[in-house]
Amino acid sequence: MKERERCVVFPHQGWQEVLGFAFCGLISMINRIADRWFIVFIVCFLLSSCATFVNEKEAMHLKEYEMGIYTLKDTIGEEDRVLKKGERISLYILVGGDSIKVYAYPSNVDFLKSSRTLLLYLFEDDFENKAFNIDYFNKRLWEILEQKEAKGK
Repeated sequence: MKERERCVVFPHQGWQEVLGFAFCGLISMINRIADRWFIVFIVCFLLSSCATFVNEKEAMHLKEYEMGIYTLKDTIGEEDRVLKKGERISLYILVGGDSIKVYAYPSNVDFLKSSRTLLLYLFEDDFENKAFNIDYFNKRLWEILEQKEAKGK
């Protein structure tokens, strides 16, 4: 009876009423299955979106690179976002689930007003055993630039 109260039944007698109950039962079964799959989907999504090959401590260490001022060893960029060799730059590091992006912008320009150029893009596949390694990151970064001083000096 409980199921009957929840379902809308055709206002007819006989086979149409039976068809209405069957339809209502089918709809409620689909809803139960959909609810379960929705929960499974949400759990899988949350687990996959939280996974990262750079742990929180390493990510905080990478953010410390943003405190320095660097010079480029070579000219990089395209068209309107060219950074010249020897130019003083600042870094912005973005850590994703499976990648690290290092952006550069002129150190004399405020970050929010800057036009950033992608300097280095590393995927977890670039690292041995798909595990982040600060030594490999530094090797790749110092091939492109050299540190001049800390910001504020």
